[in-house]
Amino acid sequence: MKKYDVIFVGGGTAGISGAAYLRRLDDEVTIAIIEPSEWHYYQPAWTLVGAGVYKIEKTRKKEANYIPKNSVWIKSEATEIDPVNNEVKLGNGEKIQYKALVITTGVSYQLEKIEGFKEALNTQYASTNYIYKYAPHTWEILKNFKEGKAIFTVPDTPYKCGAAPLKIMFLADEIFRKKGIRDNVEIILFTPKEHLFSIKGFAESINATAQAKNIKTYFLHRLVAIDPETKRATFENIQNGKRLTEEYNFIHLVPPQKPPKVVCDNPDLVEGSEQPFFLNVSRYTLQHKRFENIFGMGDVCGAPFAKSGAAIRKQVGVVIPNILQTLRSHTPTHKYSGYTGCPFIVGYRKVVMAEFLYDGIPTSSFPKWLIDTTKPSYLMWLLKVYFLPWMYWNMMLKGKMVG
Repeated sequence: MKKYDVIFVGGGTAGISGAAYLRRLDDEVTIAIIEPSEWHYYQPAWTLVGAGVYKIEKTRKKEANYIPKNSVWIKSEATEIDPVNNEVKLGNGEKIQYKALVITTGVSYQLEKIEGFKEALNTQYASTNYIYKYAPHTWEILKNFKEGKAIFTVPDTPYKCGAAPLKIMFLADEIFRKKGIRDNVEIILFTPKEHLFSIKGFAESINATAQAKNIKTYFLHRLVAIDPETKRATFENIQNGKRLTEEYNFIHLVPPQKPPKVVCDNPDLVEGSEQPFFLNVSRYTLQHKRFENIFGMGDVCGAPFAKSGAAIRKQVGVVIPNILQTLRSHTPTHKYSGYTGCPFIVGYRKVVMAEFLYDGIPTSSFPKWLIDTTKPSYLMWLLKVYFLPWMYWNMMLKGKMVG
């Protein structure tokens, strides 16, 4: 049975950047990355694709180009994790062992959880920017839209890129205004949350934008069913259970999300987590609460941070040194602050750069004398559209610019 010092289960943002940073810190540790996909995706740009300002082809590159040197790429799916015996079972039935395991699987989409979800996506009236092949479909619908109701949804599960459902909503508003049809369109948001955005300092700009754009909002409502034939969506009030059915001419859907089965179906890994079905890790060290040689990074973690690429960038700088300490029989000392950064698009060329820590404590990477990041900014738009994708492919995935 093959054995590695460190195995990464998942070769997405967290897995590749984590493995690359580990290799930069230690030349001798043996590394394996379990990832079946031939492609690597830059998902933060899919909102821009849906708004017609970014090409979908630019968000996908060959996974092989980003596997760190002297690391083993196992092109298979992990089907079982045995934390007691330090083993991972692969899709072909083979088992491999580890000294330390980093679970970076991300989340999977539960389209089946909502009746009619899959069927709706195959029409000309529904789309989602959360899936590669549908992000261009969003743009096709929006640019040809003429009148009626445009509905935007937010799932009732933890989900990645918390602002994405609102970003495309704000961009759709501007698309309709540029086409001169905004008066013929009713934009409606259904969200299970009690607010649009909760982080003090940034929420004011977001709320003001929604009010100025005349967006009708139903709080504390979750999507429960879609009838693509009649173009009707049914929502449930999460407080009293009352249901509301709304017709639509376009609906942007965000799928319910949870970790893949290899994680969420394993009670050893998820029981006791702050978020049910997610990996049970310490919110500060991101070390598993039961198994000291297991760590998590990214969307799979049950710690209450916002699930985003910016969060992963900071987590890598914490988890990888902690793993090296664990391999050397030391107690992990590096701590994650809960940091995340959200380039909150509120319109074309307008971005509010929301950065915050655990408990919603606002922070900023930029000095106030340079820019007030709580206000919409063209500079932050340039950062979002041009610099961040470049940084991702050329720095982050190579283990640089982590911290």
